[in-house]
Amino acid sequence: MRNFRFGKLRAIQKIVFICLFIFTASIVYANPKVISVTMSPTNPTFGDAVQITVTYCSQNNNSAMIDIAISSQPTKTSAELSGNGQVFVVSRAGIDVATSQPAATTGGEIGWLANANPNGGTANCSDCAANAQSAIRTVAYTVHVPPASYFPGCNVTKLYLYVGMKDQNLNAPEWVGSSVCSSDPAALSWNIGTITKNFTISKRTEGVVQAQDDLVLFSIDYEYWNGPLTITDVVPGGGDLALVSYGPTSINGVSATGPAVGATTGTFSWTMVDRTGQPGTASGTVWMLYKELKNPPTANTKYTNSATGTMTGVGSKTANATNTVGQAAISILKDQSEANPNYGANITYYLTYNVNGMQLVAYQPIDDIATGTYGTLNGTGGTTVPGWSFVPEGGTEGQWTIADACSTGDRVITGAVGATKEYPGLLYNGITGSKLCGGIIESDVLINPNGYEGSDAILLIRSDGVSPNGDAYAVAISVDKNIGGYTGGHIEFQACTPACVWPTPTIIGADPTITANKWWRVKVWIDPANQYHFRAKAWAKGDPEPAGYQIEWTDTDATRKTTMNCNNGTNWKAGYGEQGGDDGTNWAKDSYNNFVVYNPRMSASTTVWDTVPNAADGSVTYTGEQGPYTGAYSGGVVTFTLGSISDEGGTLTWWGKVNTCNPITNESWIGGTGEVPQKSNQVVASPYCAEISGLTKTTTAVSPVILGDNVTWVITYCNDGVGTMHGYKITDPVPAGMSCVGCTGGCTGCPGTGTVTWSLGDIPKGTCNQSVTWWGKITSVP
Repeated sequence: MRNFRFGKLRAIQKIVFICLFIFTASIVYANPKVISVTMSPTNPTFGDAVQITVTYCSQNNNSAMIDIAISSQPTKTSAELSGNGQVFVVSRAGIDVATSQPAATTGGEIGWLANANPNGGTANCSDCAANAQSAIRTVAYTVHVPPASYFPGCNVTKLYLYVGMKDQNLNAPEWVGSSVCSSDPAALSWNIGTITKNFTISKRTEGVVQAQDDLVLFSIDYEYWNGPLTITDVVPGGGDLALVSYGPTSINGVSATGPAVGATTGTFSWTMVDRTGQPGTASGTVWMLYKELKNPPTANTKYTNSATGTMTGVGSKTANATNTVGQAAISILKDQSEANPNYGANITYYLTYNVNGMQLVAYQPIDDIATGTYGTLNGTGGTTVPGWSFVPEGGTEGQWTIADACSTGDRVITGAVGATKEYPGLLYNGITGSKLCGGIIESDVLINPNGYEGSDAILLIRSDGVSPNGDAYAVAISVDKNIGGYTGGHIEFQACTPACVWPTPTIIGADPTITANKWWRVKVWIDPANQYHFRAKAWAKGDPEPAGYQIEWTDTDATRKTTMNCNNGTNWKAGYGEQGGDDGTNWAKDSYNNFVVYNPRMSASTTVWDTVPNAADGSVTYTGEQGPYTGAYSGGVVTFTLGSISDEGGTLTWWGKVNTCNPITNESWIGGTGEVPQKSNQVVASPYCAEISGLTKTTTAVSPVILGDNVTWVITYCNDGVGTMHGYKITDPVPAGMSCVGCTGGCTGCPGTGTVTWSLGDIPKGTCNQSVTWWGKITSVP
């Protein structure tokens, strides 16, 4: 991987440093002289509170700036290099604020004001420039020794305290040489004690279980100190998951225990090296990879996996992770043309399907590879890393070392390059016959700056591995503060064809603020629908994964897109890209672990089907369909055959005639070979059926009527509509000059009121030639 931009910036940075060094040398006469430094207590451990007292000599008419750092290094190191084991506890960032980079920008001020311009005082000492117009002063600060996690390495046995002073504007490049007089006291140092024993564990799961043979990964990230740690776990799934592999299988020569490959039950146990009495912490990951056995899996089954960590004197802690079968890999959404169709009209149903999500297709922990050295530092022909292939650059394939630095069995691979500024890489060969044109790459990445504040590590998204120009897309995590206005570490994209560019991404999430010598989990997404569209994120290993991605970029450069076309026949792969130092020094020693690849899910022999509502009684009559795939109607079911599809969505349509006045409920399904069928939401339509009532009225009255005559009225009714008439009621006002004597059919209001009423309830469709009757007497004649 070529990295010209970092090279240019590094060269510029060196010039700036030289200028600042010359400037510093020219004003050294004003530097305060540190007379003594004391610390109480004298041998604290990580996290302890201490009081640091500094006595110094400074000019009477000058202010004095001070910085205090605690370090695991025997000498001062760059104040702009994160993760190097040097942590400032008094700086521009504040008192008792732990930071490895106190300057907000490259070359910025880092000093804390020890005293303002005193404008006088007893001249009783001489400063670094032998200026006798100086006075002795004392400052004291209460701070905490930073936690062990600030100091890289498993066995930090000694800490150092450094003080730097200057009269004003104490900048980052001046830190290493600040307040260096022949009579300055040497740095304080002490053997670090052990931390109170304890440990942490966290659990995560990866992979969507949707079909038989789908892979699911359970991992346990841990950190422990000053004690023995044992981690146990069991095979989840109740017999539905079979073990593919687990690891590490050996820790410092002692085998871990676990069931055989293919087992559906069993217990795992990892016993870590006993760190009782040892300083510092050790961390790592244990893992279990399974495959789904059922065909198809049972939807919504929850595979909950609980790991237990145990340490003598601490007790037990548990961490859980749950993988739910059938989560959103394939889906279908149902809609209808209207909620109240007219009787006899068509109703149209829309079936919107999606096949998306990612399928875990490869998991490569470095634990499976033997420790040792691979490749060559200044040439080619070295031993190949099993399962990987070299991407030589500048005539060298790089030197890659696999080691278990903390004796936890959690092996990692670390790269190194020679003095010719090359950027070699490794490509993963574990995905047979598949180009990485779309999907997800995820891995653990650690930057070891090795003394350089511009360091970065590369996760290759797509590299051909054969081009002499090293064509590739990549994502980088970096602690270089010179780039793009960043004030700290960051994550960015890179494209090389062959010259490298670092496009300005769209920021869509929180800046992860990358630091060195710390494990970061890096994930990059390649859009299956657009192979030039990328998203990425990084978070501290062991922390919960942040929702969403942090940066996004779509490559629109036509020339680069032609060169980097994943469909052009080249065997594009993902992997690691090691970095080199542009000043000719072997800077790069970045580490990588736990490489995971997801491909867009393929749904084989996919069908979408929909049962015509109440087809047996003719409530809806199927009349037609359309869509990107041909449908067929048989046995009351509309079926669309989609075949084998991946990362695809669309809408299928069918329609039918409404033959009912009753509510119509409908839902549809999608499924493929060996997959969990997914049901859509349910839709309900309530047809509108107009009530058509035939009503006639006859009488026995003979005109003219005579006072006292009896008259009978007959009302005949008929339901001529398309459905049942609900709550049917007939009312008939009694004419003036008559009284109601009686009625048939269960009337009310006769005798006694002026209206006769029949409440007949539901009248089914086609109910005709029915009648009700009432009769009365003529009580007056006009």
